[in-house]
Amino acid sequence: MSTVHLAEAAHAGGARVWLYELSWGFSSAGASHGLDTLLMFGTAHIDTGLTEAGPSVLGHARLLSELIRSEHLSFAATGDPGWARYEPHERTTRVYGDAPTVAGYPEERSRRIWRDQRYDVLTLHG
Repeated sequence: MSTVHLAEAAHAGGARVWLYELSWGFSSAGASHGLDTLLMFGTAHIDTGLTEAGPSVLGHARLLSELIRSEHLSFAATGDPGWARYEPHERTTRVYGDAPTVAGYPEERSRRIWRDQRYDVLTLHG
């Protein structure tokens, strides 16, 4: 939920904000933490078990990887990834799933549960 809190705070501060959610995964566990980064860099097949999931899953991962990379490169080059900006009322989110789409925030139920939870600054001790 800290991602949504950050998006809302950045928007309130005047920043242009885009939000995405990876819901696709190649195992029964679904999307895993960090898989979006591996897909963005085209390295999801390295030491993850993806290649063992079969050729159709591997092909889908490649297509999703190309889409994520293309949209992130567009954002880096132009400041616009190609989908609508995040607005707190609509919570527009790019959802990278089996069929990528743009929709309202897909974890809305969880957002409502955690909306009032805030996280303090962590003090790191050396």
